Amino acid sequence: MSPAVAPKPPRSTAGVPSQETARRQRILDAARRLYLKRGIRRSSVEDISRAAGIAKGSVYLEFSSKEEIFATLAAGMTRDFLERAREALTAEDELGHALAAYLDHAVGEPWRVLFSSPHAQELVYLKRVVAEGTITAYEAAIWEDVEAVLHIAGLPAAATQMIAAAHGCTHVAGQGPGEYRRLLSAMIHTLLMGLSDPQAVAAVEEKTSSKVC
Repeated sequence: MSPAVAPKPPRSTAGVPSQETARRQRILDAARRLYLKRGIRRSSVEDISRAAGIAKGSVYLEFSSKEEIFATLAAGMTRDFLERAREALTAEDELGHALAAYLDHAVGEPWRVLFSSPHAQELVYLKRVVAEGTITAYEAAIWEDVEAVLHIAGLPAAATQMIAAAHGCTHVAGQGPGEYRRLLSAMIHTLLMGLSDPQAVAAVEEKTSSKVC
């Protein structure tokens, strides 16, 4: 499998006909459906062009390979996930609800999309191989957002625990969003109650510092 691929922007950012923009989006939409249904290995550029209803050569005008299409999809989807997560964060006033809403969109939603596919394991592997830079930047953005919120609340050292809880819930909750959200919210509120104890906060900071060192 190809190494990480950097998604390239559309060929022009000024004066681009709407028809060209629509063609690129049709390719991405078709590829997303096929990758979730059949996996990337079983989806050829020809399959994507057929599903998009355009000529195979037109796909290559926009993308050099199906791996680049995957990388472009990953970049667009993570951008959308992060945007929705930040909107959810600002829509909530209570700290626990805000964190739960944010992490549901930033961690839970990508997990639900991936594991709606029978080829989830392949897609999880490929996102690390083909879209490594995008995923690394996405995870860093999540950590920075959560740390910033907790810093205001006086609990900056708890960011790692909150994000770990969000990922942990994906392994024990069912694939339905309702069950995941309920479990995540309960875990976050339990963590916050425990960390409101100064001794608990000091213990978290000590453990975090020892891991860094």
